[in-house]
Amino acid sequence: MENANWVISTQNLLLLIGVVLWHLPKKDRAGATFKLPLWKLKWWDGAFYLLLLALGMATNLGSVLLPCIAFFVFREIYQAKYDAPLNTRTMSIGAIGQSAVVNFLCHWPILFLVYWISSTLLYNAEPQKSIEVLRSGSWEKQFEIALLALLIAPVTEELFFRAILYRVFKSLLSAGPAMVLTSFAFAAVHQNLFAFAPLFTLSFFLILVYERTGNLAVPILYHALFNSLTVIFVIWGNA
Repeated sequence: MENANWVISTQNLLLLIGVVLWHLPKKDRAGATFKLPLWKLKWWDGAFYLLLLALGMATNLGSVLLPCIAFFVFREIYQAKYDAPLNTRTMSIGAIGQSAVVNFLCHWPILFLVYWISSTLLYNAEPQKSIEVLRSGSWEKQFEIALLALLIAPVTEELFFRAILYRVFKSLLSAGPAMVLTSFAFAAVHQNLFAFAPLFTLSFFLILVYERTGNLAVPILYHALFNSLTVIFVIWGNA
């Protein structure tokens, strides 16, 4: 019964976060905060990319790479539907780095708070397999996971979840529901209850950064910073 109560509390927490995040983007959009233009898509476009994501996970073909490949193929074939660019603003390397670091530092207290709440409510939940490898695996395995977390994951996941899936949802719905659905998909694809709330919150902030800067490189670097701290805390800080 004790564990059931924790699960109910976690569901209520996620519901509260979802309700709050649902309304915030609409207020920001009214103030012309968002910069990304819409594509000309229909509802089945979003369902198709989610289906490819599930297919990639089920067949080990690369859960993120498979829909990304399909996206760029369709982008060439149906150019009128995908006429909006992935980046709407050109930024220097210094500006990209500054924006990523400043936004990450501003959001870090909230990310840490959500992580602390999740770890308190779900203290018996199993961590992600990659976390276990970082804690007790060989240095070769640790290096492999670190390389994936610091370089490969930020690029591929931002390309799919923020540049593709979020903007597809945004074209079909409004910014608020698109943020919630994309963040839910991002957290769910990692298949770990303990990490769900922190990853949901991380995804929300990554979308905000992408919308406000108009440059995908900023959330990519932001994502890499988050993963870097996670790797450091797990290996040397016993997180």
